[in-house]
Amino acid sequence: LGDRYEIFAAAISSYLKRIPIGHIHGGEVTSGSMDDGFRHSITKLSYIHFAATNASQKRILQLGEKKNSVFNIGSLSLENIKKIKFLTKSQVEKKYNIKLKNKVAFVVFHPNTVEMNNDISDINKILSTFKKFSDYSFIFSGSNIDLGGVKISKKLKDFSKKNNFLFRDSFGKVDFLSILNFSKVIIGNSSSGIIEAPSLKTFTINIGKRQKGRELSRSIFNSSFNNEQFFNLFKKLDKIKDRKKYFKFNPYKSKNGSDKIIK
Repeated sequence: LGDRYEIFAAAISSYLKRIPIGHIHGGEVTSGSMDDGFRHSITKLSYIHFAATNASQKRILQLGEKKNSVFNIGSLSLENIKKIKFLTKSQVEKKYNIKLKNKVAFVVFHPNTVEMNNDISDINKILSTFKKFSDYSFIFSGSNIDLGGVKISKKLKDFSKKNNFLFRDSFGKVDFLSILNFSKVIIGNSSSGIIEAPSLKTFTINIGKRQKGRELSRSIFNSSFNNEQFFNLFKKLDKIKDRKKYFKFNPYKSKNGSDKIIK
């Protein structure tokens, strides 16, 4: 599953040993990260393909794969969240010994691995606007293991400690999705804001180019690292009253995707 360099290593090994590969989530585009190259390379090494959207399925076919080996099964993570027993907001407060305000924003930043720009400087611009939203509690999850992730995690941890916000290097699957479930918005550049958040009826402010190219639900709003643009977008989103129209469709929706894979 996926587009990471760890699974790319497994794909090369399997290919050399002539072990057939079934690849999940191929055909997607994230032009702001190196995952793009790994993902398309894994596609060319694979025998059978399980795309998460119609557009991804078409892109795999454009890469020259056989039509009878490419299937759209949706995102398995959306199938998975139907089975998770989410923690409530009060349970999270008790577990992490913190009192949250009525409005919660979840913050997740990963490095931009294509453009070697100053991620910390960019993120600082966004963090500087948070104090203007005093009616929100901000929860921070640590960055991933991509180059630059350690520096981002340290920055978010220091900022959280200074402002008495909750930070963890990793919340684990259940706690992460539970927090995403009761948050009003997820801010940053995580794929969770693109795939899972719309199905949990959580707004997304997708910042920067890391996820550029992915298909987006109406509940996802794009922003640059310009603090004024981000502030205005956050303010606009905070005032939305009619939420229903933003959560009618998720292009990654899955219905029994795992059963389809097995079949």
